Parts: sequence; structure tokens; C-alpha cells
Amino acid sequence: MTPRRDTPFRARPERYWMNIDGAHRTYSRPGVQEKADGTEEPAILIFRDRHVLSVLPIEDAIRLSNEIIDATERPATNG
Repeated sequence: MTPRRDTPFRARPERYWMNIDGAHRTYSRPGVQEKADGTEEPAILIFRDRHVLSVLPIEDAIRLSNEIIDATERPATNG
């Protein structure tokens, strides 16, 4: 089921400290993604500790960063 974009996600209170701890251990670094044809393209890697959570092409990293900025500027109660 896809969450509705106009309804904010509500994190459970019992997971608060786990979420805070995970946020402190999450970071990004530049990287290279090998494409199926053997060529390479720049990418952004998202890590938690030393584990790769996601490999994003630059365009998607920019899109995601803009979505994050937009979300911080919009109160969750406004959706």
C-alpha cells in the first residue's frame, strides 16, 4: 500500500530513541555506480554505519535533497 502524500507519516513513540540514534549514524558520501553496460556514473551513497542503504544517481540525489528541504519547511500537520 502506498502512503498518501497529503497525510504525514507518524512515527511511533516507542521507536523515538531508535530513530534518533539511526539518524545520528546515517550519512552520505560521493561514489561511483557501475552501469549494466560497464560504464560508470557519479553517484551518492547513503550509509547507516558502514552499511549501504541506497546508491543514488546524481539526479535522484538532488531530487531527494530538494524533497527533504521542502519537508523541513512544511509543518507535518499541513501535509
